[in-house]
Amino acid sequence: MTSFKKSKNLRRFGIFARLIFICLIIILSILNCKNNESTIISPGNSNLIFNDTLTIMYKDTLFNYDENIWITFDSLMTDSRCPIGYWCKWEGNAELLFIFKIIEKIGFTLNTHYSFRKDTTINNYTISLINVLPYPHKDSLYTASDYSAEIIIYK
Repeated sequence: MTSFKKSKNLRRFGIFARLIFICLIIILSILNCKNNESTIISPGNSNLIFNDTLTIMYKDTLFNYDENIWITFDSLMTDSRCPIGYWCKWEGNAELLFIFKIIEKIGFTLNTHYSFRKDTTINNYTISLINVLPYPHKDSLYTASDYSAEIIIYK
């Protein structure tokens, strides 16, 4: 192979490599894009009412349009409560992760057991966990999507 052919092949390879590199950068940039749009709550019926017991299902969100806030039952962290039909030395605990959005999104956990945090205050809103359903039963298996939380938000 002559040096001219080698040079021509190297240039082709260089152009091809640059094209692959540019395509890879574009693909990675697209994959790393994040949606930075803030949630805009439009006027309508608010389902987040202050000073009242609210039921929120797993992965559901409650809105208050007047205050432009929302709360989501994000995750069931654990449910170690003693199932009905068993005798346990400890009553156990259910721990839930919530996301509360007022100015920014704030994640926090609340618990059913009195030894752990059952309420929290964020910007003058106090969020209290009242109950977590369903209560475990020895003959039933539940998935996270079966759960709901009863909460009260005080303003």
